[in-house]
Amino acid sequence: MWHSINEKIHKIKFFRKDFLLLLLIILSVCAAFFLGVLSVTKDKTFKLRQYDTTLIPEKHISFVLASRHGKTYYYLWCSGAKRIKRANRVYFDSAKDAESKGYRLSQSCAFKTVN
Repeated sequence: MWHSINEKIHKIKFFRKDFLLLLLIILSVCAAFFLGVLSVTKDKTFKLRQYDTTLIPEKHISFVLASRHGKTYYYLWCSGAKRIKRANRVYFDSAKDAESKGYRLSQSCAFKTVN
């Protein structure tokens, strides 16, 4: 029994250097990976979103528009506003002006509130 315990202790001492070397390699690989991820996120620059300025009429700037054939109005930055043909666009001075003409805000443009 003592003989087998001494053999096991000897095997552990023999593989301890290999185990420490393997642990050192794993830790250095993890450190290099996380430093690489950190350097990529640190150098990121954020670009401002550019809107299609062709939606704005030439004479006066309006951020509310609708289609002549529809019942909903859109803000200039909404995706639905970009799908309206130029010939069918109706511009309003404000959202209240559009609502007074019988239009309602598109649900794709409405801000969603979290309760």
